[in-house]
Amino acid sequence: MARRALWPDNRGPISPKEFCEAVTNLWGKWRGASMPNVPSRIGLAVSGGADSMALAFLCKQLISERLIPDLHVKPFIVDHLAREGSTEEAHKVADWLKDLGFDPSILTLSWPGGADPSSFTDFETVARKLRYRALGQACKEYNTRALFLGHHLDDNIETVLSRIARGQRQATGLKGVSSVGHIPECHGIYGVAESGSIVQLVNAQRTAYAAGARDGYGQGSKRLQPEHSSLTGPPHHFLGDLTLPISQGGIYLFRPLNSFSKSRLTSTCLQNNVQFVNDRTNFDPTHTSRNTLRHLLSNDMLPRALQAPSILRLIANSQRISDELIEETNGFLETVRVLKLDLRTGSLVVEFPSPRVMEDIGMAQDVPIKDSPPRLQKILAMALRSLVDIVAPAPKSEVPLDKFTIALQAVFPALKPSSDQASAPLTQGVFTVGGVKFEPVTLPRRAKVISLRSFIPRRQSDGYGSNTWLLTRPPYSRRVPRPVATYHLQLPNLSIAKDDTTNPIWSPWQLWDNRYWIRVRAEPANLKHPAETDSFEYNGMSIPIVVRSMEGPDLADVRGRLVKYSWFLSSENIDPNAMKSDGPSFKTLNSNRQLDYLLHRNAPDGLRYTIPVIAEAAGERRVLAFPSFGYRMPVTLTRRMGDNNASADHWTFNWQINYKHIDLDLLKLVSWDLDMENSQGAPFSRT
Repeated sequence: MARRALWPDNRGPISPKEFCEAVTNLWGKWRGASMPNVPSRIGLAVSGGADSMALAFLCKQLISERLIPDLHVKPFIVDHLAREGSTEEAHKVADWLKDLGFDPSILTLSWPGGADPSSFTDFETVARKLRYRALGQACKEYNTRALFLGHHLDDNIETVLSRIARGQRQATGLKGVSSVGHIPECHGIYGVAESGSIVQLVNAQRTAYAAGARDGYGQGSKRLQPEHSSLTGPPHHFLGDLTLPISQGGIYLFRPLNSFSKSRLTSTCLQNNVQFVNDRTNFDPTHTSRNTLRHLLSNDMLPRALQAPSILRLIANSQRISDELIEETNGFLETVRVLKLDLRTGSLVVEFPSPRVMEDIGMAQDVPIKDSPPRLQKILAMALRSLVDIVAPAPKSEVPLDKFTIALQAVFPALKPSSDQASAPLTQGVFTVGGVKFEPVTLPRRAKVISLRSFIPRRQSDGYGSNTWLLTRPPYSRRVPRPVATYHLQLPNLSIAKDDTTNPIWSPWQLWDNRYWIRVRAEPANLKHPAETDSFEYNGMSIPIVVRSMEGPDLADVRGRLVKYSWFLSSENIDPNAMKSDGPSFKTLNSNRQLDYLLHRNAPDGLRYTIPVIAEAAGERRVLAFPSFGYRMPVTLTRRMGDNNASADHWTFNWQINYKHIDLDLLKLVSWDLDMENSQGAPFSRT
């Protein structure tokens, strides 16, 4: 059954130059003006339909017509195993792609428990997740960050109609499908979901004392001069907070055909003898609700307001409204000042503009935020949601904006409450929204070295003074299991290769608490000094450890062990700073004073029970390290071997840790003192 075009289109097939312009425009918007505006390696998701086969043909034309001559293209065909003959069809599509000169790969989905796909009542949902995960992993292995899809203009119209049918009324939901975006359904897969490369934050406006400088009268003085440097120099708001890199990268979806109609894609295939297959189920109006909409559209059975030309105008108008909202939100975010961003604890201190300043953006001094114009409320809610994303133990926030009503009233109180509000409480203390705890704080004027401890709780009153808030991960709920990531430190088999200790392998990356990417590996311990011979003992080819949150009993145990260690150092007259190691150069906690300084200043009160620790996986579950701070406990891991455990080898461990993905454009908007250094190479190591 042929599918009728949604509107007459006599332009015929898509030319290679048209497609090249669409690709380069899309690529340039994604990469930025300073980056190459053409891709070098891309993956293609090919189903065998006219859309994806036209996409494959046009990509081939980019190479053969020398429009992008150095382009490398890898097509991927997903075999869902959902119906009889799917495997044969996948191989047939692969043959067509080979005829075009490609080397395609078939990705066969593995269904949970080996179950029959037809047995899933939520087949479409499960299939979508499995499909994107397979495609994401394949792109990672092919070493490309770009996956091209064959979605087209008609698909966009159907998507918006589907959203209207579900009751969507917001412009952000009616602007259609984005032409570029992160791959969905792959959360927690390193190198696929917003990870794989890093950005290191540095302070771009660090100041240093210039000794011996002269003023205009020839008198000696010390004055501040700006200096661009890394995290060294005098005390500063950020101090050591930025030692962790931020995860970037991952796989992106590109839809270069978003502006082309289905009829032009079909024409491209027909006029260039490109074979394709029609999935008959796509034309059965009783099969899915989307098929029903497709049938109504193609047969002019919808009212004029819901026909294709009207929907296209709606998409364009919604895109314009959305762009304006984003621009105004960004304008407000530029007035927000970051006082502290501590990646080690995942905490953020921001200073919002006072109500006096906010008059400039339309908030009257005597009108509560809930009575302010809806557009202003939406802008402020979008800004808060963006800040929540920096801290939240979750993927990018999709919390509805109406959930921020209480937050808006608390953060932006009226400067002059009206008489009918005089009896109402002017304060809103600590609250949680979007998985982030908001707490009003203030910074004493005399504070010089600014740690989290420097900020003290305050009462959010009538908006006078500094409007400063601390955003952190809330305490863990007793009703929900705490996040735990399990690792195994792989050890060599010394009975086979006794000297094979030089190449320990890294564990896979794991995302702990949706905030920290962490991996570990065993490394030979240096036992030149007896200070750490009171070790933890294990058997076998691996040592099981976990990353978990710190708990109340941990502190007492850690303190007791540090007392013993400090006593040993003192009794032996050993200077811990003079102890050298041939192994990883992480820092070793050597006293409770050092521990107290670390936690008191940087993880005060309940915040310390949300930081990650590396600990034993079983037994006493003792803490071995504080990875986000780069500190380990003074322990050695000993493996007993042989029939009577007579022989032993000694190990320590290393780790790498990155903070979760943060929108860099957001940081540029709100952070006045930060610069960024990109790295596409090996992730940051805590060594």
